[in-house]
Amino acid sequence: MVGDCNLFKMPVHHTEEGEVEVSVMLAEPRFRGKGLAREAVGLIMSYAYDHLRRSSFVAKILASNEASRALFEKGSLGFSLHKEVKAFDEIHYMKRLLPALDPADGAVAPCPTSAAAAQSSTEPLPS
Repeated sequence: MVGDCNLFKMPVHHTEEGEVEVSVMLAEPRFRGKGLAREAVGLIMSYAYDHLRRSSFVAKILASNEASRALFEKGSLGFSLHKEVKAFDEIHYMKRLLPALDPADGAVAPCPTSAAAAQSSTEPLPS
């Protein structure tokens, strides 16, 4: 197993309607730094947007996890700093996607992160 990527529907009393939490963890150090976390998060966000109609994403990251902070904060995922939660030593990042309407039929277009995920590396994983 390389790691996992999760999507959590957040309780309505804690959040805006349609907001979900996204998380990623690469358990095996040899798989880190290869773009797999970025690809996994992009794909799960695309699924949430396209199939679950979720357009607001939150990532809760330990303040000491520099690699994850860089992925969400400075990486191609485009999340913005939302708040610091001192009690849990976490930093929360947020990204909101605006639904884009297809001019041809007025339907919601596919998730904008789909293109980023599709352009990611397709190299085989090292064994």
